[in-house]
Amino acid sequence: MTEFRVARSARKHKIGNAHILAAIANAGEPIVEGDALTYVGKDDRGVELTIIIVPDDRAGWMDSWTIIHAMPNYRR
Repeated sequence: MTEFRVARSARKHKIGNAHILAAIANAGEPIVEGDALTYVGKDDRGVELTIIIVPDDRAGWMDSWTIIHAMPNYRR
């Protein structure tokens, strides 16, 4: 089971946790940059988001991630 933790930095653009998780669920294959993964997907409102996740060092299991960035693509 994959677990996601949303960091405070990811909420900078006022996007809710549910919208972030919906965009990850609807995203295609991630772009890998070092240990970070970048996803582009539409949330449950149809807004396209760019989301960056990194491995969560606090968790005791392998499949745990921290979402560090979430931004609507129309702001690019």
